[in-house]
Amino acid sequence: MVWTAISNTVPQYAKNAGGAAASGYYLKAYADGTTTPIMMATDASGNGQIAKSQLDTNGYPLNGSSAIFTPYVNENYKLALYENATDADNNALGSAVWVVDNIEKSSTEDATTSAISAAVAAITVDGVVKTFDTLNDAVIDTELVDGDTVNLKERTANNGGGGFWDVVLASTVTPNTYNIV
Repeated sequence: MVWTAISNTVPQYAKNAGGAAASGYYLKAYADGTTTPIMMATDASGNGQIAKSQLDTNGYPLNGSSAIFTPYVNENYKLALYENATDADNNALGSAVWVVDNIEKSSTEDATTSAISAAVAAITVDGVVKTFDTLNDAVIDTELVDGDTVNLKERTANNGGGGFWDVVLASTVTPNTYNIV
């Protein structure tokens, strides 16, 4: 069984249009296209499997021992973000902050940029999915409209970045207002 990282760096999650970190929220994985929860592993060998991950104050997933980690999955999956453990434990997808379905697991064992691209190509949320290297690249794309989903490899040109699946919440996207969540 091959466990593959969901991103080439530790993913960071926001809870709103202002980009506020989803501090204390919970990330949970499901088999794609279903409501069946699946385990996330803390490494490529499938060790440290957890049913859900609480996010730290900066929106990074924790492995259950307060250490930040990149979740690993062993099948195609769906991700859901919950405000509390009760909703996550009850699989209350209707109460989730967001749900991204039909994400393809990479066919390779290592986490690479191609893994992010494969996952983004399969996302079917709120319309079009485009991939950008930075937020500034998304800002200059004049074809984005309300409800489009985008993947940012980096939040800005100056940080280490990571995979982000974001939804355009306003038709005027600027680097300073962060209308992309």
